Amino acid sequence: AFHAYANADLVISVSPGLARAYLDGGLPESKLRRVPNAVDTNRFRPATDEERAALRQELRLPHERRVVLFVGYFSTDKRPDLLYDAWSRVYANRNSILVFVGATESSYKEVNAAMAPAIRGRAEAEGRANDVMFVAPTRAIEKYYRAADVYVLPSRREGLPIALLEA
Repeated sequence: AFHAYANADLVISVSPGLARAYLDGGLPESKLRRVPNAVDTNRFRPATDEERAALRQELRLPHERRVVLFVGYFSTDKRPDLLYDAWSRVYANRNSILVFVGATESSYKEVNAAMAPAIRGRAEAEGRANDVMFVAPTRAIEKYYRAADVYVLPSRREGLPIALLEA
């Protein structure tokens, strides 16, 4: 990694932690540019109660239940399985639904195609199949954030995750 960074013409860091790690590695500050992730705050903003109710109707999410949301692709680093474990122990009996939005299969090497079926299987075995929802990647992701009660980022590692900023 040092060789790759040292020979790059320019390195862009999206977070202070990544910039610090780059500099702590003895790499040249002259090649470093800090460009933090950002989101459109008109698009990604909290919903009013009326907006949330309308979004839940549009997205076919229950009005009377708490919506726990995960956004991301299914990988061992993003840990949707860990979220399912925690939710099934803590929230499943508290009138909630768990919504996963993201790629469950892909040619992208980090996506673990076995993870979503395993979660589905566990939910069915535990009698919670109707309490877990899987949504394919969507360009209207802000609707899910705005319809949710809770957003969870169970990742093992992240830089400055755009999903957290959007939420």
